[in-house]
Amino acid sequence: MAGFLEQIEPLKQAALAELRAAQDLAALEQARVNYLGAHGKFTGLMKQLSSLPKEEKPVAGKTINTVKGELEAGLG
Repeated sequence: MAGFLEQIEPLKQAALAELRAAQDLAALEQARVNYLGAHGKFTGLMKQLSSLPKEEKPVAGKTINTVKGELEAGLG
C-alpha cells in the first residue's frame, strides 16, 4: 500500500499548484475537473481501491477523501 499512498501527496501538491495558478474561473473549473471530476485523478485513485488488500482499503480511502475535502474547501 505504501506505493499507493505515496501517489496521494504529490497529486495533492500538483492539484493545489494548478488551482493557485488558475487565472480565471474557466481555468479553476478545469483544474477542479482534472482532479475531482468524474474522470479526475482522485476519482481514479478511488477506483483503484478495489485492487488493494481489504485491510488497507479503509486507510487509503480515508486519506483520499481527506485530501479531496481539503481541495474542495480550497475551491469554496
